[in-house]
Amino acid sequence: MAESKLYSGKSIQVEFNARRCLHAGECVRTLPAVFDTAQRPWIMPDEGGAAEIERAVALCPTGALSCKRVDGTTPEEFPLGNQVVVSANGPLYLRGQIELTRLDGTVQHMKAAALCRCGNSSNRPFCDGSHRRAPFKAEGSPGYRSLSPTPDSGPLKVSFREHGPILLSGQWVLRHTSEPETCTGGALCRCGASSRKPHCDGSHRQAGFQD
Repeated sequence: MAESKLYSGKSIQVEFNARRCLHAGECVRTLPAVFDTAQRPWIMPDEGGAAEIERAVALCPTGALSCKRVDGTTPEEFPLGNQVVVSANGPLYLRGQIELTRLDGTVQHMKAAALCRCGNSSNRPFCDGSHRRAPFKAEGSPGYRSLSPTPDSGPLKVSFREHGPILLSGQWVLRHTSEPETCTGGALCRCGASSRKPHCDGSHRQAGFQD
């Protein structure tokens, strides 16, 4: 089955990646005429204007939704500087100008992502909800709702050390349990074993984390 499905309207196309969706429901609450899980198809682009659909898609905390105008015009921008929100008992929510390089060298550009930090996702590096079944317990903020406007700071490069941490290059704001912290670079735990979460402390070696 294809990882993404395209829903085409007269003015805008909406793409949905089911494997990255964590059912936050922001799209449904924001624009129920377009996003309605009780209907088939559940995304109906012609039931809304292009600009309001772009606004709804921009609220998706995992990047499961994306969109493109049919006429090729530039979409409305919703600037948010690079941020990493550490959700309590859950994933790392990234927002900003993300350049993500996977272990196989594939580069993806995105504005939002939810990255696994429990080590159990079958869709790594992305979260698939496995932290709920583990169960995974770790301090954090209430989640992606902690996102707020921050200054634009250029691209945030995200990569992964084999059997090791998430590596960040660039400026970003960490939102954890205390006041927001401005960071440059860093290594974040993705095995679930660090005693310094969200930061890596090398515990992946003792834990035998494999990825």
